[in-house]
Amino acid sequence: MGDMRTPIALPAAAAALVLALAAPAAAKQLESLEVCGPTTCIDRTADAGDDPHRLMDAGAPYDGAVRAAPFVQLRIGIGDGSGEVFGHTTLRFVPDAGLLLAEDGTWLQPPPDVAALLRRLSGGVDRFPAARLPGTTPVRATPPPAA
Repeated sequence: MGDMRTPIALPAAAAALVLALAAPAAAKQLESLEVCGPTTCIDRTADAGDDPHRLMDAGAPYDGAVRAAPFVQLRIGIGDGSGEVFGHTTLRFVPDAGLLLAEDGTWLQPPPDVAALLRRLSGGVDRFPAARLPGTTPVRATPPPAA
């Protein structure tokens, strides 16, 4: 059936912006990476490892139920490898689940090595509360009353 992985550069409006602004023959590459919590963003570009472009592999679509959990936002600058950023995309990463939420509402399951790297990069960044994560099943603090 083929590889079902979804490159990060494809979600919604970011793809249109990148395709419109980037040179037609240029490969889309990660130029910058900020990991953001509710009060601050930290530039993690230099911490992305020897091959930061592997972060462009957002993985396969995930169609299972996703429970609400704390998350961080990943603001990714996309370019052609020259250092210039042509566009941005913002993803939500749920470290506890190892899942990404794309701008278009698609849940993605990155490869294990990418999920591990994203967990490491999101370390030390305050997380947004679970209640602010769209497209999830709410977690009840207490069980519902018996009928």
